[in-house]
Amino acid sequence: MLNMMLSALVTLSAQAAPTDPLCYEVTPLRDDGLELVAIDELFLPQTLDDNDDVTVVVAGNLPNTCYKAARTEATLDRSTQKITVVQYAEVNRCGVCAQVLVPFWRTATVGVLPIGDFGVEAKGAPEATLTVHEAESGGPDGAQIANVTHAKVERDDATDTYFAVLTARFTDTCMRWDEVAVSVTEKTVEIVPSITILPDNDGAACRAASLPTQWLAHLPNGLSEGRKLLHVKAAEGKSVVELFTVTTE
Repeated sequence: MLNMMLSALVTLSAQAAPTDPLCYEVTPLRDDGLELVAIDELFLPQTLDDNDDVTVVVAGNLPNTCYKAARTEATLDRSTQKITVVQYAEVNRCGVCAQVLVPFWRTATVGVLPIGDFGVEAKGAPEATLTVHEAESGGPDGAQIANVTHAKVERDDATDTYFAVLTARFTDTCMRWDEVAVSVTEKTVEIVPSITILPDNDGAACRAASLPTQWLAHLPNGLSEGRKLLHVKAAEGKSVVELFTVTTE
């Protein structure tokens, strides 16, 4: 019994003090104190155009509770049209570490890209392709797309279906939700929420305003099981993203 207790104590306890050389027996830290960690999955939006500020999403598992996901960086090599994504973590080398995996997901902004296909690679994840389409409008599509500020997916247990709650802000009393298009791929749910501006506000003149509003977008039945990216287009080429998991209980 004593041996078991000592073994558990060794597993959980980190090295005693920063001056203890055991604190540094693992991969050396960078000058900024961060460690490069592996990425398990890449999630790439599928409805991007050359007006959009491109964002990619990464997910993975940190090795124990002494790791904390830090910054995510994406760099573009325009000569090869290759995007490289790296994930860093803060590491407490001398803390008490529970030996359990710690899930994380983060976003990395690439910026506005020209029309074409771009390879995306990350340490630990299979390489993927990100496609940028030609925009339907000649400039930023803020006049046609809702100014979505938040989005989340919820499950209706009674019907075993999913829906996305979109939170936006209208800037005119005559502004209304229009078509909210939903499309699904194996790993993504894409939502493009359009708006329209009426000639008047139920008989009253239109005026500038700041009006919070929500829309419930029902997702198609039969979503495949697993983790997926919710990617919602927003005004001025921005987007709102969220990872969610589909279960088949």
